[in-house]
Amino acid sequence: MRSSWAGRVLKLIAVAALLVIVWRVAIGKDYDATLAGYRLVDSRTIVVEAVAGHESFCRLGSVAETGTEVVINAICLDWISLPGTDEGVFHEVTVPLAEPLGNRRVVDCSSGTCLPVAQP
Repeated sequence: MRSSWAGRVLKLIAVAALLVIVWRVAIGKDYDATLAGYRLVDSRTIVVEAVAGHESFCRLGSVAETGTEVVINAICLDWISLPGTDEGVFHEVTVPLAEPLGNRRVVDCSSGTCLPVAQP
């Protein structure tokens, strides 16, 4: 009796895992988000505004720091690929820095443009 219950649970887990894999391959696609601006939290932490859809999850892709600039890449994933509007939603992504920002420029990796400081 227990073995049939365990077998059912394993089959259910396998089906759920297969559904997640199919969703990830067929629907869920990562893409580089456009960054609209940033705000300074403290000298070593900034928050960038990634522009994406309403049902998106955005995270930090990469940070490259030099003496004159900080180049940031944010990656977003749309949970559901449904028709929507062309309106973007701001998603905050926290960026820890190795050195204080100081006078360095903050640059969007996807476009190469310098980011403005976001207005509160």
